[in-house]
Amino acid sequence: MSHHVPPARFARDPHGGMEPGPGWFALPFGDASFRGIPGHAYTALDRRARWQRYGFALDVLSPGVANGKYHSETYADESFVVIDGDVDAIVEGRVVEMTAGDMLHCPAGTAHILAGAGDAHSIVAMLGTRGVDPPGADWGVYVPDPVAARYGASVAERTPDPRVAYADRPEYAPVPRPRRWGCGGGGRPGAREPAGTATFTQRDDGRLVRTGDGWFVLSVDRMAWSDNGRVCRVRTDDDVRFTQYGVNVRTLRPGWPSSMYHREFDDDETMVVLDGACVAVVEGSAIALDAGTMLHLPAGTAHVTVGAGTVPCTVLMVGSRRAAGTDAWGEYVPDPEAARLGAAVAERTTDPRVAYADEPPFSPSAPLWTFRA
Repeated sequence: MSHHVPPARFARDPHGGMEPGPGWFALPFGDASFRGIPGHAYTALDRRARWQRYGFALDVLSPGVANGKYHSETYADESFVVIDGDVDAIVEGRVVEMTAGDMLHCPAGTAHILAGAGDAHSIVAMLGTRGVDPPGADWGVYVPDPVAARYGASVAERTPDPRVAYADRPEYAPVPRPRRWGCGGGGRPGAREPAGTATFTQRDDGRLVRTGDGWFVLSVDRMAWSDNGRVCRVRTDDDVRFTQYGVNVRTLRPGWPSSMYHREFDDDETMVVLDGACVAVVEGSAIALDAGTMLHLPAGTAHVTVGAGTVPCTVLMVGSRRAAGTDAWGEYVPDPEAARLGAAVAERTTDPRVAYADEPPFSPSAPLWTFRA
């Protein structure tokens, strides 16, 4: 049985931005279609072909402008990583200051909203689960909050209806594309210590490992990184796993792959190159990716990324977890182009122990690359 996933075809919005249809795609930040209102715009990645497992966007926020209305979701988790600039997170009635490299994780039931801060626009990667609400159940609710109201981000009365919540906002429409990709800017020191209700313990090297559930804000640079001489990575939920998706950051040394060439049968993956350059092999074809490029891989898409150039490449990676950890997760498959880059198995296998038999073990480390120089 063939699992081949074709590349997406693109349509252009009135400003020349590109909207992908069904299929996998690689799309630079500056070429994407954006929809927005004054002060807030987001990448329109799945308007033509709605993703079923999660929503993902890069938001561009001006100082003082919120990305929505203060709300909580009944069943779906949401996570945010600040890529560039400063952001105020309003979570459970309090303001938490964030800057580039900080991550906010909101388990289902956490009331929250984000607003731009500082003196320049910010870029935020936003991830939220889809398809976890029981049929007929309320998705969540917009709730009044005096702190969110200071940002123009609060409803006056509790409501589950987005038409009521956003009645005072203009309709989002295609807007000119932000041309500048930025990563690591911002005037704040970053969340060196965790905020929120989740619990953490300190590793021997001082890095922090999450040990309990709850919402949190923490700098990715402070999390528990590991390195095997080829790849330096952080899994933001190593010890207490997120159940609905994963959020990882990996730094690939030149010439080394992030994984072995594989496909996942029922889980999507999306990547954003934060810094440096890499080569993605997707369905047997090699594609060069540089900073600011987004790569979306629907379930069934065979792929791998390999560090390129002369300096390490850092990639933000997110993926759903419908089948993760089960025998039906997917497969590692041979591919001549991936093999040329040292990133393919010789024979098909579903066993990661076989696929990675020659890989050096990971050990605790500092990050090889950080958001803040």
